[in-house]
Amino acid sequence: MMVNQIIDCPEKPTLSSATAGSLEPGSITLPICQEVVDHTILVREDEIGDAMRLCHKKTGLKIEGSAGAAIAGWIKDKKRVGAKRKSCVVVCGGNIDDALW
Repeated sequence: MMVNQIIDCPEKPTLSSATAGSLEPGSITLPICQEVVDHTILVREDEIGDAMRLCHKKTGLKIEGSAGAAIAGWIKDKKRVGAKRKSCVVVCGGNIDDALW
């Protein structure tokens, strides 16, 4: 479902703080997303945490929650479309408090 307007929703605590919050009125984000996003994937907090730990286990990288959300979405989508489809995840963001580890 594509949304044609910015919807203000209450925020809850999340590991993915970089993806929390609303868009400013007049922001270019919504028009760009409407043009390039094919579908969205909803991930839970535990899936974000699991993805962050998996990345650390496999690569040694400590990534922040927004990167964990991207990996969690990729894992979920991989299960939906099958493992044979080529894909990638751009992982950026290592700005994480060591206390979370």
